Amino acid sequence: MKSNILRTPDRYGLRLLAAHDASEEACRFDMVAVWQDEEDNYLVGHSEHCVCDQPFEGMAVMNLAAVEDLDAVAVFARESWAEWSSDFVSEQELDAAVAELVRQAVEAEREYERWHRS
Repeated sequence: MKSNILRTPDRYGLRLLAAHDASEEACRFDMVAVWQDEEDNYLVGHSEHCVCDQPFEGMAVMNLAAVEDLDAVAVFARESWAEWSSDFVSEQELDAAVAELVRQAVEAEREYERWHRS
């Protein structure tokens, strides 16, 4: 398997904070992921394909969007999924997916900070 920014983020100077696949179909994925670079800047990306590809396959760091904070991550995720995804039947489902992505990112940041303080 080739390296990519989702599976081997450290090869790109990144730390994966969260990835959430909003698709409920077994034959495709619709994923938004959040990384931090070595200077703690947030980067986000959206990848949607059939499962014959890997999420974020062929994407480079320069294809990711730099955002200011986790509120901006939520905006990016909401806009990406609202524009590209047919998986959400309601606003509540979209809200839940965005909240889960941000929750994962917050937890990953806390764990990273705890690990580095020890």
